Amino acid sequence: MQDIIGNFKLLAIETENQIMLTHGLLSDFNIDVLEKITAKDDYIDNLKTTVENACFSNIYNMAKSSDMAPLNRMRALHIICVNLERIADFCVNIARQTQYLTSKDFIQKYDYQSMFMEIQTSIHRVTWVFDHGNLSQALEICRAEFKLDDMWAQTFNILLEDLKKGDEVTNL
Repeated sequence: MQDIIGNFKLLAIETENQIMLTHGLLSDFNIDVLEKITAKDDYIDNLKTTVENACFSNIYNMAKSSDMAPLNRMRALHIICVNLERIADFCVNIARQTQYLTSKDFIQKYDYQSMFMEIQTSIHRVTWVFDHGNLSQALEICRAEFKLDDMWAQTFNILLEDLKKGDEVTNL
């Protein structure tokens, strides 16, 4: 179990690093950062697969037990890892999209900073919450998705208005 937890924590750290790198890329548009983000993608995928395989193996062995707590913890760990890897994939997708911007200053008109702060705050708490089994903190992390949806809706409406103006359509 310690190996699984160790790989889970590595995955969480690497995902958090991807988020920070992606945030930095949007601020600085350094091509080296873009390459760093895409280079880490396979490593993160492999970490997720390693944890996933170990989880499935343990779940199979635990399924015979009447104590559901370890089984539920293993299932939760698997779900968290799948979502961490998915978030890291979003970072790669965002990074790749920056190549199509004609101006590095363009993105600065939109409040992506607040969204990244919400993401970073939530991801940073994942391992602590899992270690402590803190349900209220886990729900706070889940609520971040709703906050992000609201932030995105506001930005999306601004983007739509800017599209109607017809300026910088390629960037939009």
